[in-house]
Amino acid sequence: MNNFDAWDRTLFLKINAGPAAPEALLNSAMFIATDAIYAIPLMLVAMWVWGDEKKRGLALSACVVAFVGLGVNQLVGLAWQHPRPFAVGLSRPWLAHVADSSFPSDHMTVFAGIGITLLLGGEMTLGVLTLVLGFLVAWSRITSDCIFRWICSAQSP
Repeated sequence: MNNFDAWDRTLFLKINAGPAAPEALLNSAMFIATDAIYAIPLMLVAMWVWGDEKKRGLALSACVVAFVGLGVNQLVGLAWQHPRPFAVGLSRPWLAHVADSSFPSDHMTVFAGIGITLLLGGEMTLGVLTLVLGFLVAWSRITSDCIFRWICSAQSP
């Protein structure tokens, strides 16, 4: 195992939800992981339907950036196979997922590509919200035990 793989596994084990994770928070994370992606097409359609010419162009540019990013992801995944943690017995999968390459993340690529495109196009609020939602999705797809412990300790008397 190289240094990158060792670091990646160590980091993953620190933030992956363990068996002691509260069920309600785990369910919330699973909802974010599976359903938050739908905010992207809804936002882009809203920009197209109710936006002016600038917003329509920006929505179209964001779509192009996301699709190009996903294409690049496929090429990187073909060139460098990086197994998902559950595929190598490192964790229990909380969500059903195909055992394809874990890097780069398609979800994070879509959120980052669209969020950065919106920021560069002057849509600061939508861009920041998209990036924040993207990080929540990234966290939820790992189901972070660190955040579970922080929230639970904050709720303790």
